[in-house]
Amino acid sequence: MQVGGILVFIGIAAGSTFGTIPGLVLLVMGFFSMQWERNILHRVYPDFSIDKKRAFPGDEVGGYVSLVNFQPFPIPRLRLFIDWPPNLGFPRGKEIVLSPESTSYQIAQAFGLRWFEKVKRRFFISCKMRGDYSLGPVEMKAGDFFGFSEAQKKSNQGDRFMVYPRQVPVNLLKTTSRSPFGDRSEVSWIFEDPVLFRGTRDYRAGDPYSRIEWKATARTGQLQTRLVDASFANEIGLVVNVSTKPYIWQIDRDLLEKNLMVVASLLPLIYKEKYLFGIYSNGRIAGINSTAGINVGSGPDHYRQCLEFISRLIPGSRTDCAEVLATTSRRLGEKAHIAVFSGVLSENLIKEIKRLQNSGRKVTFIYSGEETAEKLPGGIKGYQVLERGPWDELENITLNPFYR
Repeated sequence: MQVGGILVFIGIAAGSTFGTIPGLVLLVMGFFSMQWERNILHRVYPDFSIDKKRAFPGDEVGGYVSLVNFQPFPIPRLRLFIDWPPNLGFPRGKEIVLSPESTSYQIAQAFGLRWFEKVKRRFFISCKMRGDYSLGPVEMKAGDFFGFSEAQKKSNQGDRFMVYPRQVPVNLLKTTSRSPFGDRSEVSWIFEDPVLFRGTRDYRAGDPYSRIEWKATARTGQLQTRLVDASFANEIGLVVNVSTKPYIWQIDRDLLEKNLMVVASLLPLIYKEKYLFGIYSNGRIAGINSTAGINVGSGPDHYRQCLEFISRLIPGSRTDCAEVLATTSRRLGEKAHIAVFSGVLSENLIKEIKRLQNSGRKVTFIYSGEETAEKLPGGIKGYQVLERGPWDELENITLNPFYR
């Protein structure tokens, strides 16, 4: 428009009617492009959704993306950009671009919209790795007919999608115990010992009034229920070490995923044997800086919650797993069992395991690393995963018992 205005001014100053025509043409084209950039995408609405929000590695999940043009103007060249996490796996047949504003990837699709038209396209995702993924936001770009300008519009439209950790069958080599977590009494024999007080929790509907801890209620301002220990060990705490290298910025992704796969594969066995179980880790959940954990519970909802916890778990915390193990041992009942999962032989973690075992606590060390358990100091009990190779190619897990 500036060039057109200058040409019109020169034509008028020279007294040439034909000299103003190129300037007028440029002014009209520039005005059209400006209005296109400002208004053409105001009534264009994207929609983006995944068919289901939960899946396992190896599943193929469908979804759709659609555009609606609620205006009497066609848009011949429109490109849709969707922020996409690369670990989820890209839809087949789509253009993949690296976002110029960040290091994230985007899915790019080209559309041509007529007036008052709705376009809907299907796509399919091959789930590769566990994780809690956020897909979107969506950005639209539409160029005008002359190629002078490009309209842009961002939309918060998007979806969330979770891939559970991979689970495979677990084989136990011959051992005197029928469970990788040690011998235990039958669930029907469990009764609570009111002498073994071990803390409080928030009151839940159905708790007997005789269990209300009034001092804790007065201190917190909310009803608190007294927790007592069980006379037989029916609780188990899973402590997961996400560290795979000496430094926090060093991550062995294959070893981490293998270790988490072992944890996820043992969860069905724990659930089937009707343990009360919780899971704790020195890792963290995205958006939360502190270490993560889920307290002891039971039932299908708790089982699903623990699976989702493993799905969302990422390394990054500076907390040593030995500290998490010490805290977990104090949090659980005296007769509870603790299973420690690690892919490395951390010196501090081994010392804490040995200290707890020597003090009479039931602690099982489940090691998924490549080194042999013979390097462990004496007095350590546990299991070693025998399988080697990439975690996503393992068809089962074999636990070999050891006692050092």
